[in-house]
Amino acid sequence: GFNSIQPLNQQLYLFAQDYKKKDKEYVIYGAKINNATGDLVGDMQELCTFQLESKKDDLDFVIKPSEDSTLWTVVGDITDDVSSRISVYVFDKNFIKKTSAVINMGFAPGSFDLESVTYTAGNKLLLLGRQYEVTETMVSKKKKTTRTFKKYVLTRYSNTGNKEGEIPLDAGEKYMLSGRLITQNSGDIYLAGFYCNTSKRD
Repeated sequence: GFNSIQPLNQQLYLFAQDYKKKDKEYVIYGAKINNATGDLVGDMQELCTFQLESKKDDLDFVIKPSEDSTLWTVVGDITDDVSSRISVYVFDKNFIKKTSAVINMGFAPGSFDLESVTYTAGNKLLLLGRQYEVTETMVSKKKKTTRTFKKYVLTRYSNTGNKEGEIPLDAGEKYMLSGRLITQNSGDIYLAGFYCNTSKRD
C-alpha cells in the first residue's frame, strides 16, 4: 500500500510497502515522480525487505531523506524480546544501495527511544536517542511500568553494524535534554542540543 510522497533535492519520490503474510516479510518499494506530469518515472523498485519475528505482523519503520538531501535512509524496528534492534538501509538518489546493517543497540526493550540515524561521509552510522530507566511496580495487583529519562545517547557504528563507540554528550555540570544532528553539504555533522544544569536533572 501507499506510504508517502517525499522530496529529495527538488525531486519527488513515491514510496509504498507490501506485507507478505506467508513469508512474514515487509517489502519497501520506491520510484521517482515526474515533477511536471505527476507520473512515475519507470516502475516501482523493490528497495529492501524486513523479516518479522514470528509473533509480529506489523513493522514500525521510517523513510527519511538525509539533512543534505542526497540520500534516503530506511530504518525498521526489529526489536525482539531480548534487546532493541534496528535494520538500516541507505540509498542514493537513484536507489543504489550505499550500505545496509542490522544494529543491536544493546538496550532492553522499552528502555531506549531512537530519534535519528545519520549516515556520515566517512561511511559510519550515527544513532541518536533517549535512554530511560525502566521500573516495574505492582499497583492494585496490576503491573505498572514507569520510564524515567536517563540521558541522551549518541553512538557510532560501522557501516556493517559493529559498534565503534559512544560519543559523550554531557558537558561538565550540564546534560542534554534534546538534540538533533545536522549534516552540512561539506559532510560535516553538527549536534544542536538543549542543555540543563545537572543539579536540576531530578
